[in-house]
Amino acid sequence: MMGRIGGPPSHGAARVMHAALTEVPSGSYLENDRVVASSLEIAERRNRALLAGIYRDRLSRFASGRADPVD
Repeated sequence: MMGRIGGPPSHGAARVMHAALTEVPSGSYLENDRVVASSLEIAERRNRALLAGIYRDRLSRFASGRADPVD
């Protein structure tokens, strides 16, 4: 899905279309067009909260315009 870096745009588009049309059970994800169950660790509420905090911390600076995404 990254154009020149990850392959042709048609490959990325095919991945997006596959994801949009595939039934993925809650808590699972797609990896190379395969449905994969998440690890047991993600079932623990504390681990989910820690991961969500990391995402919020790292992404908030981009949403607020405080940092250049190239950092």
